Amino acid sequence: MARAMSLEADLTRNARREPGESLQSLMLADYLERRGDGRAEYIRWSHAALSARAESEIRQARSSIDGLLDSREREWAEPLPGRASWWSWSAAGIEAIEMNAGAGLDACAALERHPIHDLALADLKGGLPADWKTWTAELASFRFRAPAVGDMGLARVLASGDWPCLESLELRAAGAGQAATTELAGRGILQRLACLDVSRSPGWGDRALALLGCQGAARLRRLDISHTNITANGILNFLSNGPPRALEHLAMAASAPATGLLNPAIAALGKALATAPCLGGLKALDIAGWRFAPDFWDRLATSSLAGNLTELRLAGCGLGAEGSAILRDPSGWASLRAIDLSDNGLGPASMTLLAGLPLARALSRLELSGNPISDKGIGHLLESPWGETPCWLGLRNCAIGDKGIAAIAGRGAKRLAGLAIGGNPVGGKALSRLLSCDLMQDIQYLDIARMPAELAIVDALAKADTPPLLAEVRIDSDLLRAFLARGRLWAPPSARWVIEGRPDRHLGGELFRLGAREAWFTEGAELPRRFRRWGAPPAS
Repeated sequence: MARAMSLEADLTRNARREPGESLQSLMLADYLERRGDGRAEYIRWSHAALSARAESEIRQARSSIDGLLDSREREWAEPLPGRASWWSWSAAGIEAIEMNAGAGLDACAALERHPIHDLALADLKGGLPADWKTWTAELASFRFRAPAVGDMGLARVLASGDWPCLESLELRAAGAGQAATTELAGRGILQRLACLDVSRSPGWGDRALALLGCQGAARLRRLDISHTNITANGILNFLSNGPPRALEHLAMAASAPATGLLNPAIAALGKALATAPCLGGLKALDIAGWRFAPDFWDRLATSSLAGNLTELRLAGCGLGAEGSAILRDPSGWASLRAIDLSDNGLGPASMTLLAGLPLARALSRLELSGNPISDKGIGHLLESPWGETPCWLGLRNCAIGDKGIAAIAGRGAKRLAGLAIGGNPVGGKALSRLLSCDLMQDIQYLDIARMPAELAIVDALAKADTPPLLAEVRIDSDLLRAFLARGRLWAPPSARWVIEGRPDRHLGGELFRLGAREAWFTEGAELPRRFRRWGAPPAS
């Protein structure tokens, strides 16, 4: 019986049903039927069970589903072998697809009606498909999500495809380096790209970054080089030679804290960032982990760049209470709507400062995770205009207890769209009050991971009403396991579950049995084959 439940969850996941989009499951059934796969019948009966109104029709559909599961369980132990592992649909047909390269899914069948414009490649264990050029002919977006294959291997993948329409390329943690970037430049792909993400690629360094300037990537609007092997000198040369004029988003978070107090290159980079006219069109800047000299922050606050930025990420920059004072001047941050001040040693006194900022009413996202704010600090913060703003509030690991949570649920934060309170020492009564307050009517994202899996916490979740707009829940595997033992899915079925912990097929199967449609584990991607679609959650 347990195997049947797990199998049913597997098949349901492959159908990828969404509210109001029954077309996608029926299209998948049509595709499978043309391939002679009996799972088409299962998907049709599943659709009938969901869409039927009469009790007799629902019973008939469920009976047919149970019969198919009982009779074909062994045959269907591996869901959709030789097919894509993930589908995204629109009214026009297949919109995006994630495939396992060695699975044998031929492009001709999948593309016979609708060309695919968004492709994620999940692994290279079986090599590239024989018709790989057909797959790449009309791609606008390509995401390489296979484990690192090395710089030369990635260069061969890029060299073996045709990319005339490619505009967005994600090579995050794929091992990209000089060879892959040279291939992009030599084939003219680099000149057409609007978005390039090479983050978490240790082999991507200063020479690769230099190619972006000298090869004229004039259309590049978004560049993410975070956690690579880029040095301060490399970025400085990139800025000196003139970055793409269209650049609007630059992410260059450091892999480890980079201190400029004694490093002249980092000091020079700080000056260039604050004064470079070539960055005048930049709207989002991520310099997390770069610890520039104190005078950098004053320069930045009075620069033309500050006036254009809508998003600024300063996590782990060692700001402290004095550094955060740069936000005090309202004229310097006229466009700012989101700021990340995580892990900057901001305590209750800093919250008093933030509470009085003139830009408080304009912000839609405030990230303060990893700061020792405490109940006292959150009280100061919520007495300010922050509490009236419909925004995202990040408070993970902030030493906030029951009083702080009660303040959020009570007099402040009345229109939050996102709230992260994971890792705080919160009790069951405080959590229960939070889950029953008015802000849950608007909440779309909730992070309650790393809270103690105590009986009172589990009771609070089990008794809470379902937030109608909730789209994503972040929770740890221990708390989720204790909660699911109550047999209730608290979030709406359409919500994505992001589970902190290693993949657990029994836990995932129970989630799907209770009606969940999407679940991701944050640690490790090695899973039994039928669960390989579960891995790290998509980047926000």
